[in-house]
Amino acid sequence: MSHNLEIAKTGVQCEEDASLEKAKCCFERKHLEYWKRQPVPVFAVLIPTIDWPPKSEPNLYIVDITTHVLTNSISLEQNSYTLTSKYKWSSDDLRAIVDFLTKVVPAVTARLEVSNGVVAKVPTYNTEYIQRVPNVPVVEYKENILEQVRCTAALSIIQLCRFKQLNDDNKAFVSTLARVVDAFAGDPHWENPMALGLAHHLEGKFDEAIGSYEKAISCLQGDPTRNPAFLNMIPEVEMAIRDARAHKPVHELKIHI
Repeated sequence: MSHNLEIAKTGVQCEEDASLEKAKCCFERKHLEYWKRQPVPVFAVLIPTIDWPPKSEPNLYIVDITTHVLTNSISLEQNSYTLTSKYKWSSDDLRAIVDFLTKVVPAVTARLEVSNGVVAKVPTYNTEYIQRVPNVPVVEYKENILEQVRCTAALSIIQLCRFKQLNDDNKAFVSTLARVVDAFAGDPHWENPMALGLAHHLEGKFDEAIGSYEKAISCLQGDPTRNPAFLNMIPEVEMAIRDARAHKPVHELKIHI
């Protein structure tokens, strides 16, 4: 399980409050913005000591950078932010380090997935009956979540077509996926009508399939970038239309979109 540790080294940068067993440090906005883009959790290790290297084992304070940037907005009007540690490691407390690596890091790893539109369970080293889901700021990432739901449903149907698995055994699965895709009727992406066309085709609803395939072609033709990869898919969708008009079963489609 990967993670980044960023280190603020000196007492000049860090301020320790021994009574609260916490420390704090100032971080530049540009660094927080960079860490927000990382695909793995990021933590800062604060070492509040004037002497460097330390003459004795110092306390280490851990700032959960990832959770902060996920749950707090970063304003362009503010150049720096002071963040406070959430965890403390002392030289005589190895248990704290073990707990951090086995509990905190997995939880933050799961929390980070919300930026990809996934509300994930905390990964575990061993199979556990009760699985945990960390608190995540779903409202801030609702567009990511909806996009992930849409993409997963539509592309799953298309993948089934690629692997010749659009058949009666998977009909109930495809029907459920199609209902999800249909909820995004106003979305302009080509894979939505293509997936619905394949689902209709599987059901033997050939007219509905043709209508959806034609919408997929319109989406591909209307792509503002005029990307050749999209335009090159049109002949395959046209092949699906011909097969639907001939009432050929969907598993016989010879397309690789």
